[in-house]
Amino acid sequence: MTLVERIQKLKAKKGFTLVELIVVIAILAVLAAILVPTMLGWVKDSRITGADSTADQIKNAYNSVITKLDVKGNNLKKKDGYYSGSKVKGKITLGIENTDFAGTPAAAVSTDLMEEVIKDVADNSYWVIHIKDGGVDEVYWSQTSLAASKPTFVKDGEIAGNIIVGSSPKASPAAAP
Repeated sequence: MTLVERIQKLKAKKGFTLVELIVVIAILAVLAAILVPTMLGWVKDSRITGADSTADQIKNAYNSVITKLDVKGNNLKKKDGYYSGSKVKGKITLGIENTDFAGTPAAAVSTDLMEEVIKDVADNSYWVIHIKDGGVDEVYWSQTSLAASKPTFVKDGEIAGNIIVGSSPKASPAAAP
């Protein structure tokens, strides 16, 4: 065999055929079709877990403030009910406007304490707290504005409109009647 024939033979074997490339692309497409929905579920689950953690952080902050004020002799005597708060553009609104201690020196102290405790909560955060028997019973948190009432969950960690809402304690969708 001459040198020219050997070079032509090597050139003929170099690379992949079109059929081989199409088979590889088809296999990658099948793997992507299987993995992408699974990965999206993990992302959503992690967002729900993060929202639950933030709700728990806010609940602990409110309970800490209530305890500190009680120790200082400021019996809060809150009205039971749902109150909304927010942190928008760095400004914190606590949601104590309709409680018995709104407008008192205790309210100013609680605002200062809360701003210190929840300074790390993400901006554009909205929460609803449920005050019961002078303490925080439930907290719901979202990065979408919430009505000042208990949210109705349609899925685990979601309300209508696919809005992720964290809760402390963990809330589940209402059972169908």
